[in-house]
Amino acid sequence: MTTFTPREIKNRKFKQSLMGVDADEVKGFLKIVAAEFDRILTQNAQLEKRLTEQTVRSTLGTKKEAEKHRQTLEEADKAAGEIIARAKEEADEIRRDAEREVAELRRRAEREAHEKARRETALMLQQAKVMADEVLLNAKQKAEKIEAEAREALASAEAAASDFERPLSVAGPGDPDDGEEMGSEEALQNFDTLIAEARVKAEAIIQSTRAEAEMVTSSLIGRTLGELNKEHERLLAAVQNAVHKSEEIVKAAREEAEQFAVRRKSDAVEQCNAVLLEAERKAGAIFNSLRSQAASRRVKPAGEAKPADGGRKASPKFQ
Repeated sequence: MTTFTPREIKNRKFKQSLMGVDADEVKGFLKIVAAEFDRILTQNAQLEKRLTEQTVRSTLGTKKEAEKHRQTLEEADKAAGEIIARAKEEADEIRRDAEREVAELRRRAEREAHEKARRETALMLQQAKVMADEVLLNAKQKAEKIEAEAREALASAEAAASDFERPLSVAGPGDPDDGEEMGSEEALQNFDTLIAEARVKAEAIIQSTRAEAEMVTSSLIGRTLGELNKEHERLLAAVQNAVHKSEEIVKAAREEAEQFAVRRKSDAVEQCNAVLLEAERKAGAIFNSLRSQAASRRVKPAGEAKPADGGRKASPKFQ
C-alpha cells in the first residue's frame, strides 16, 4: 500500500473529466483529510515518544528495583551471616559456661569427696584404734592374768622347794636319808621345769594376742581404705557423667543455633526472590498496558476512513 504524507494528500492533483466530481469539493475534502492525517501522525508520534519514555522509565525503575532488591538480598545475606555468627558466639558462650560449671562441679565434688574421705578415714581409723586398743588391752589383761598365775605358781613352787630344802639342810651331810634328798632335788628340778614352761606359755599367749590385735587393726584399716576407694571411684564416675551430659547439652545448643541461622537465611532469600518476581511482574504489566494503549491509538488505513460528508464514499479515481 502506498504511503502518503499530509502535504502530498493536500497537493494531490486529479485529471479533469466531464463526468468527474466537483473539484472544489475534492480539494476541500483533501484538506480536511490532510489535516486529520497530520493530527493523527502527530498524535501517534507523541504516543510513541511517551511509550518510549515510559518504557525507559519502567526499565530504569525495574533496574532500580532490581538493584534495590539486590541490595536487600545482600543485606539479608549479611544479616544471616551475622545471625549465624551470633548463634555460634552464643553456642560457644553456652559451651564455655557449661565447661566452667562442670569444672566447678568437679572441683567441688572432688573437694567434698576428699573432705568426706578424710573425715570417714579419720573416724574409721579412730574406731579401729579404739577396737585395737580394746583388743590389746584385753590381750594384755589376759596375758597379765596368765603371767600372774604363772608367777603365783612359780612362787608356790619356790616356796615348796624351800620347804623341802630346810629339812635337808638340818639333817646335814651323811644323813642316812639319802634317798629322800635325791627325791627333793628331783622335785625342785620338776618345779623349775614347770615354771619355765609357764613362762614360755605366758610369752606365747602374749605374742599371739598381740599378733591377733595387729591383724584385726590391719583388717579394719584395709577395709576402710577399700571403702574409701570405692566411694572415690563412685564420685569420679558421677563427675564424668555430669561432664558427658554437659557436652551433650552444648552440642544440642550448637546444632539448634546453626539450624536456626540456616532457616533465617533461607527465609530472607525466599522473601527477596518473591519481591524480585513481583517487581518483574508489575514492570511487565505496565509495559503491556502501555503497548496496548499505543496500539489502540494507531491510525487506520486511508481506504477505511469515512468521508466527512456523512457516508459518501470516495470515487474509484480517488482510491
